[in-house]
Amino acid sequence: MLASLLAVATHPDSTTLLPATAKKSKQIKTPTSRLVMDDAMVQAAIASALTKFDDLEASFATHGQGGIASLVKRLTDEVLCDADLVLPSEEEARKAATKQVSSSVVKRVGMAFGAWGKKKVE
Repeated sequence: MLASLLAVATHPDSTTLLPATAKKSKQIKTPTSRLVMDDAMVQAAIASALTKFDDLEASFATHGQGGIASLVKRLTDEVLCDADLVLPSEEEARKAATKQVSSSVVKRVGMAFGAWGKKKVE
């Protein structure tokens, strides 16, 4: 029994036996995994863009859930055109910034739709 305990205790770590390429693939982080722009600036741009559209609740009442995708697209396009929101010039950073804006718009519209739906039921 002592021999089996010694064998377990002195066994080499299996992570050190992995090929070097497998380790590298886990360590690489893409630039899209971090925020590229200040979230407060993105939220301010969303608030500004919302003033150029009908009230979200009116849009939900008119188009329902089916109109959310087009609303998100139009709102995202408007936010990306905001003069106060400076997008990075580097292509990868610009893609990450666009993704960040898009996800922020989706979250904002989704939360508004959820709140509208709860208010409508009550």
